[in-house]
Amino acid sequence: MKFLNLLFVSAIFCFFSFEKVFSQHTPDDIEKYVTRLKQSAANRGEETAFMSAGSAFLYGWDNYEIKKYVEASWKFEEAMKLKPDNAYAIYMYAICLIKQNDKYKTGQAQLFLQKAFELNASLRERYKKDFLGGVAPKQTVLPKSNVTTDLDVYIERMKYSKATGGEETRFLTPGYDIIGGIEYYEEGNYNSAQTKFELAVKADANNAFSNYMLAVSLIIQGKKNEAKIYLNKAFSLNLSLENRLTNDIAIATKKYAAYITQREKETFGNTKTKSTDKKETIGGILIFGNFTCTQTVYNGNYNSRAGASTFSNVYKGNFQLYANGTYRWLDNGSTGKYSYNATSGEIKWLSGYFFNTKPQATIFQPSSNVAQITINFSDSYRWECGCNKK
Repeated sequence: MKFLNLLFVSAIFCFFSFEKVFSQHTPDDIEKYVTRLKQSAANRGEETAFMSAGSAFLYGWDNYEIKKYVEASWKFEEAMKLKPDNAYAIYMYAICLIKQNDKYKTGQAQLFLQKAFELNASLRERYKKDFLGGVAPKQTVLPKSNVTTDLDVYIERMKYSKATGGEETRFLTPGYDIIGGIEYYEEGNYNSAQTKFELAVKADANNAFSNYMLAVSLIIQGKKNEAKIYLNKAFSLNLSLENRLTNDIAIATKKYAAYITQREKETFGNTKTKSTDKKETIGGILIFGNFTCTQTVYNGNYNSRAGASTFSNVYKGNFQLYANGTYRWLDNGSTGKYSYNATSGEIKWLSGYFFNTKPQATIFQPSSNVAQITINFSDSYRWECGCNKK
């Protein structure tokens, strides 16, 4: 009996010992570093003091754990700049670039990965865990030259510049509008592409590619006469563009048809007969008064720890709409004129603030309590301006 009891106790001991060994996890260097930083933060240590590399890294780590890789990359980059020899910040910055599934950022990440590995060889093992056996996503061949006469190479270069924060596409440069135009151009939204390329050409009239893509965007919309001046300018700057025009027009025509079909599905559903419900809520008797404008902003995935909402409304300003065909932007702002089509619900800005900002379309929508004017600057950017009727 004693033997059986001893055997039973031994079995229990062996079972728990095996389970402990089996479930035991040995933290890697990055996990140890994160633990150290969290302890420092809890004890108000110097390593995670305000504006320190450790503090920035922890913010990046929190975003990384909830898969907000763009935001995480910003904080890891900040940590990397504050402490250039921090292998963990360099490594995590590279990983966040790769996890954004952008071939240009993946290419950029390779340089940082190599530097991290040189500083800490153990990170190669960590890399195998982050990417199944250490197999990295397919890399892209990065553009090497800043001078090119080939449109396709130029487009690749601009995409790379945007993805990696390059000077060529930074905010308030012609390249910033060009890359915006390229994105619209490639998805078949030639109306929005036209707007972006017009801004680019206005800022730099001697860019053959922006002139050319503006011309194609106009042609696809049936604006051939308007396109001529830009097309001739493009050809005078880069004669090789003449050889690709016919093919580009054919491709763009198909893209535009697909884009329009998709837009109609999103607006009217999959039925063959378009619904009239939308028309019944647009137009009619115009409401006058103060309209407050907001932009709906997507905040990313919901963060239960922070309690952040998915969308938020950002105040953009207000305007007073008058019955005499005029309006005033802000309480003491500029005045302008407008016209209104009660059938289509469209408001056209003839002068003043909104005339200068050049929105694509402005639509009035009545309702029982709050009238709304929607100002569409592009397919992805609009303001909703409401006026309380009560």
